[in-house]
Amino acid sequence: MAFGEHIAQQAEHERVSTLSTVEWNGCQVVNASSGDTISWLMDSLDAGNKRRLCFTSAHPLSLARHDPYLATALRGMDALLPDGSGVAAVKHETGHRLWVNLNPRDLVPAILQALPVGTRFFQLGARRAITKQVALNLSATWPHLKLVGCQDSAFQPWDSAQVVQKVNRARASVVLVGMETPRQELWMERYASQLEAELVLGVGSLFDFAANHLFERRCPTDSLRTKGTWQLRVGGPTVVGSPPLSA
Repeated sequence: MAFGEHIAQQAEHERVSTLSTVEWNGCQVVNASSGDTISWLMDSLDAGNKRRLCFTSAHPLSLARHDPYLATALRGMDALLPDGSGVAAVKHETGHRLWVNLNPRDLVPAILQALPVGTRFFQLGARRAITKQVALNLSATWPHLKLVGCQDSAFQPWDSAQVVQKVNRARASVVLVGMETPRQELWMERYASQLEAELVLGVGSLFDFAANHLFERRCPTDSLRTKGTWQLRVGGPTVVGSPPLSA
């Protein structure tokens, strides 16, 4: 069974029109179960809304306290998904106890499994040495999706416009962006709006795990709705081309 598959096979979840969040420094940090988070995302995409999401730990949250550009980038996300230390960091800063640790090694597989058959996705990031292996592993693990391109993270800032064109030419509906902090968040802030994809998801170091099939076979137990009507671009050729917070 593919990672996250048993979640996608659960009963249809009640529609989630809004996502519970906690505000941190002007950012919307998700405070909801993984099932509700994925249901909200699928419903949102069904409705034709573009979404920009990013996982966050204590590291970018800490850097954003002193980096106004990174703070602006985080505020520009539709929602931040608290990963591990990010859960503790937000609780420390706001006093709110977050619902769950939305670890990308759990949530991204569940999101990919929930996407409709034929969804076109693009792999953006990963070190050059592992890019090909990541692409092979992603394609093998989620054969119902179509990997339409990949780009390693070795490109220079002045090459970003060409990278955007490459992604758009591939007609990707979903773009997984895996870079180091704060490059990933700053890149998404500047260029995500130029991408034609419906979903741009910052996954951080997840590709390092994907290269070695190190996704943990643990998934949240709550159910989610997966039977959406999101109209995706399908078909066509496949081209595989922290520091702690201050007190």
